[in-house]
Amino acid sequence: MTIRDQLSRRLLALVALVLGLVLLAVYVLVNRQREASFRERLQQGAVARGVLWMESSPGVALGTLRSNSSGFMATPAVFWVYNYQERLLWVEDSVGQVATLTQEELSQTRREGMAFFRRGNLELAAVAFAADRYNRMLVVWGYEDVEGERQLGFLRWILLMGWILGMGLTGLFSYWFSGKALSPVSHLLDRVEGMQTSQALDFHLQEAKRPDEIGRLARKFNEFMARLAEAIRSQQKFLGLASHQLRTPLASTKASIEVLLRKPRTEEEYRAALEKTLLSLDELNRTARRLLVWVQLDAGSHTMQRIEIPLDELLIEIQASWRRHLPQWEIQFQMEAEEELAPDGQGMESERGMERIKEFVRGAEVFRIRGDAELLRTAVDNLIENAVKYSDKSRIDLELSWNALERKVRLQVQDYGIGMDQETLKRIYEPFYRSSNSMDRTGHGLGLALVQQIVQWHGGTIHASSEPGQGSVFSIDLPPIFGHA
Repeated sequence: MTIRDQLSRRLLALVALVLGLVLLAVYVLVNRQREASFRERLQQGAVARGVLWMESSPGVALGTLRSNSSGFMATPAVFWVYNYQERLLWVEDSVGQVATLTQEELSQTRREGMAFFRRGNLELAAVAFAADRYNRMLVVWGYEDVEGERQLGFLRWILLMGWILGMGLTGLFSYWFSGKALSPVSHLLDRVEGMQTSQALDFHLQEAKRPDEIGRLARKFNEFMARLAEAIRSQQKFLGLASHQLRTPLASTKASIEVLLRKPRTEEEYRAALEKTLLSLDELNRTARRLLVWVQLDAGSHTMQRIEIPLDELLIEIQASWRRHLPQWEIQFQMEAEEELAPDGQGMESERGMERIKEFVRGAEVFRIRGDAELLRTAVDNLIENAVKYSDKSRIDLELSWNALERKVRLQVQDYGIGMDQETLKRIYEPFYRSSNSMDRTGHGLGLALVQQIVQWHGGTIHASSEPGQGSVFSIDLPPIFGHA
């Protein structure tokens, strides 16, 4: 079922319900007005006939039944008179065999002074006179409201015909209106169905300029297509670069093995070639690992372990690991604290005060964050690996501090290498990007892109500052678990 049919049917059902309730309310109100007007006439007729009967029949009040006649009205009617003992004195019945009032109805009339009852189609008005007026006589007068019922029947027919006609017109207009309202959607659907596959990434809807919901839908569709196009182009670029970067070490390894197999070699030559091949395979393995983690983070499919991580302890472990791996390098690690963190209010001007601050900070919660320890280790390892790769001086400084301005934990990695210019700094986080002064160094340009992804996953930011020949400083700001005043 199309949306047009659904809207038409729902609108028709809604109008049918509302119009039916309105017409029913009109009928009920008219009927109540008819009933109230008819009862008022019955009451007046009962009083008038009772007075006329009593004044024209003076001896009857003593309890003598005068007459039992009929034919006093053209329409079916009854006229009963009761004395104070509830004895029936007079009966005029043109209907025939109409049940008189019961004892309960007589008592109700005496108690209320006036009451209304129904016998089939007859409506009765019973009026009780006071003791000082005709000796507590009770008069019943009733007849059928033929004219009122006829008019009420005519009203029912008019309302029913009006409801049917209204439903017919509503069905026609609702179908036309829904088609008119949905014509922009149909137009959008026709355009999307006619879209060529080759032009899918550049397809845009012109209806985005409309101020209504159709325009909003078109704008959201255009935004989605733009994001999809960007994702597909990024994927294509990634696949091309990844295949190229992975193919290079594989080709180099294959060439080395082919050279070894051309003629017999000495044991030393075999060992040297195998060590070179092993280094190439290690580099290929690191690249593949980085590619996997980068793709997982970029697609949002990596399952992070949200646990509390003491960054000071993690950096101490990383420092120890790199010192074992590069014993000839000077890898320093220090923690900086501000005066506001000192437990006894001492400043940082004295050496003793500085030592007290450092001891306090080591045990404080300021450097605890929530995240994935392995991912953070990977990020720091990548920064240290880059520092080692591009440093002329065998020294790396690691620093952990509290960034009071942004209220975040700051981790810095500083090297003393070749540095970078401002143009390079703008592109260092692009996957597979390598500057012109780094082509003589091993690598594939994935490390910093992966670091940025990891930092962003932890809700942090990364900044780099560098000058050619002056080294580089990478700063990572991460949100702590506990804030600080």
